[in-house]
Amino acid sequence: MIYIDKQSNNPWFNLAAEEFVLKNLTEDVFMLWQNTESIVFGKHQLPQQEFDIQFIELENVPLIRRISGGGTVYHGQGNVNFSFVTTEVADKINFQKFLHPIQLYLRELGINAEITSKSNLTIDGLKISGNAASVHRNRSLHHGTLLFDSDKKRLEFLLTPPKNDYHSKAVVSNRVKTTNISNYLKSPIDLDEFCKRLKYSVMNYFDISEIRNFNPNELEQIAKLVDEKYQTWQWNQGYSPEYSISRKMNSFGGEKNISLRVKHGRVDSVILNSEFTTEFQSLFSKAIMGVQHSKSEITKALKPLEDDLSEKEFNNLINSLL
Repeated sequence: MIYIDKQSNNPWFNLAAEEFVLKNLTEDVFMLWQNTESIVFGKHQLPQQEFDIQFIELENVPLIRRISGGGTVYHGQGNVNFSFVTTEVADKINFQKFLHPIQLYLRELGINAEITSKSNLTIDGLKISGNAASVHRNRSLHHGTLLFDSDKKRLEFLLTPPKNDYHSKAVVSNRVKTTNISNYLKSPIDLDEFCKRLKYSVMNYFDISEIRNFNPNELEQIAKLVDEKYQTWQWNQGYSPEYSISRKMNSFGGEKNISLRVKHGRVDSVILNSEFTTEFQSLFSKAIMGVQHSKSEITKALKPLEDDLSEKEFNNLINSLL
């Protein structure tokens, strides 16, 4: 096993780098890294179910889908992420093997960390680390995050689930109580020192002697993966599982029902109840079919109907579709 120093806190780069290592390198690899503030959700999740997309976009927080399963996590200055990529078939989904050295390190610091629920690390029953895995051919990626001194109020603020209901078979995050590692340290250390010690503790555990950076060719390929995948709507939104919504809206002289089915992130079918005029139903359906299910694209698609509605009615219509 070797250690690769990513030398980046760019969340799109760091997630793309994991996929690159998994699919293109042959060595077993350990990486330790940090992201600037971002929200990272599982491959099989529906982001609309996990958080308020419109609100988070206003906060300018990146929303990024990863290639592993599991739930949504918050990345920021107060936590650190670790990755292990191996080629041993027997280790495809072996959380214990890669959580154990992290657990031992925490115990060296006087912290009684436990491995629970197969893929979590906890202290006194409170979660400090969630982990997930991805398999590609004969290689596997195991990665997780460690809450060191994360801003828990910010985490909870951003990851508040939306009020609207979405019907899908998407994986839903298991929301549990969390805590910070720094609260349990016998002797205070900062995050940099914590990461430095963690790095060398894990390297010693796996007898890692080689440390390297990505070379220029590798950096170019990772950058291409960022551009063509990790920063695209097609991956972050369009990859979502199929889902449907049913909404009631008080407009047009009474309460009316609207239902949408969304496939690959685009409106696939529309049902309006009979209280809408036949003409409106026809215009609406033609305007919205195939459109990206986002506020900006829905608003743009329905712009031709705006002149026939009051501002309040138009806004109610848009909000009922999200």
